[in-house]
Amino acid sequence: MKELYYYLDATPTHSYLKMLYKYPQQAFPYSALLEENRQRGKEQPEYELIDTGIFDDDRYFDVFVEYAKAGPDDILMRITVHNRGTEDAEIHVLPQLWFRNMWSWYETSDKPCISLKGKAIVARHAQLGEFSLHTDGESQVLFCENETNVSRLYGVEGASGFFKDGINEHVVNGRENAVNTAHMGTKAAVHYCANVPALGAVTFRLRLAKSGAKTSFRDFDSIFESRRHEADEFYQNLQSNMADSDMRSCSGNPWPG
Repeated sequence: MKELYYYLDATPTHSYLKMLYKYPQQAFPYSALLEENRQRGKEQPEYELIDTGIFDDDRYFDVFVEYAKAGPDDILMRITVHNRGTEDAEIHVLPQLWFRNMWSWYETSDKPCISLKGKAIVARHAQLGEFSLHTDGESQVLFCENETNVSRLYGVEGASGFFKDGINEHVVNGRENAVNTAHMGTKAAVHYCANVPALGAVTFRLRLAKSGAKTSFRDFDSIFESRRHEADEFYQNLQSNMADSDMRSCSGNPWPG
């Protein structure tokens, strides 16, 4: 794991969660990391992502991902992308919804389904019931199955289908037939494409709730502020004996990848 990500905030009930992912604007240097670390001995330090120069001149995005609960079955997601560079830069954001693959392993397991119904992404499950994912802003929804590409991974001949790597194949490699144009599957991604201005930011909002529940985006930001305030109150009481602000910040155990 070479990505840089940090857990910034969380309540025990998961009523509020926040993390930060640092995403370079140039191609991720997988090959450079592999080759350099292959050449280094055990007496040398590991060659890390920051050592590659990929973040030089602030050519990267700070991607903040937050979750807030409006209720047990009503979850809000907010993604805020900051362009730290001095030039405009394009980013593709792909929040995903999927079911854990149980149907491939147990014959008695009913296969769930995710499909597009109007502007909502509807997820149906025999035990969990039906949920709807609502999106805010212009986007495209991509569908595939949460199943391994056995042909690519294991060399199985004749395997066909919309495998779990289909979304990546479609967005990164331009393979139109890698996703299901019938808008159904067991894995879906909301594909946002945005040009983030230099030193600016863009925000994406999503809301997952039980189908039929009265939800909108009118109270979205106020719910987030309430949950964030509750998280601050919780830790203020828990950390009342910590005078140092850095110590209070680190006590949430941020974990770099």
